[in-house]
Amino acid sequence: HRDLHSFPTRRSSDLTSLKPSPLVAIHSPIVASKLSRIYNPELRNTMSTPSTQGKETPFLEAVIARRTNYTLTPKSSIPDSRIQEILEVTLENAPSTFGSYTTRLVLLLKDEHLKLWDTVTEVVKAVTPPEQFDAHTKPRLEGFRNAYGTVLFFEDPENTRKLQEQFAFAKDHFPVWAHHTSAIHQFIIWTAFTNEGLGANLQHYNPLIDEKVQ
Repeated sequence: HRDLHSFPTRRSSDLTSLKPSPLVAIHSPIVASKLSRIYNPELRNTMSTPSTQGKETPFLEAVIARRTNYTLTPKSSIPDSRIQEILEVTLENAPSTFGSYTTRLVLLLKDEHLKLWDTVTEVVKAVTPPEQFDAHTKPRLEGFRNAYGTVLFFEDPENTRKLQEQFAFAKDHFPVWAHHTSAIHQFIIWTAFTNEGLGANLQHYNPLIDEKVQ
């Protein structure tokens, strides 16, 4: 399963072994290092207090500002390292079902981003009536290709399978809950991009492009 953000820019005895995988960032061979989960009591100071209740907090302001942007440019308001940091922080801190960490992210920038959208265009063109492709689909895909980069959202079925074995009574629910986990990651990243001045949109071309992209 995968979703696309375009932007201008293991069997074990307990659940603690289900750890998030490192981000894969592609425009150079970078594999992001893991961040540690450290509880910081000072973060409580940023939560709602009697003096802030009923007012827009920075988080809610970012939520309100987030919108789908289709007019994208191959420029970024922040360095690549900051984009990667946003994804790393999201992987480490976004909640997941039973701490399953099923979401996997791949960051595509520059040539790798262009290569992806060339592939998407090729696959979609093959299954779209020529008139419709030329009039509607091709301009839309060209707009996504014109962006600065893409985030691919994957799911690791292995962690879901482990939970299904460990909690058989809820085995039918875990694949659905994995989708929920992915959606949380998508929303956090999208909102964080907005907060950094990056426009973005969310596209669903799976399973059509799965074979060639994987």
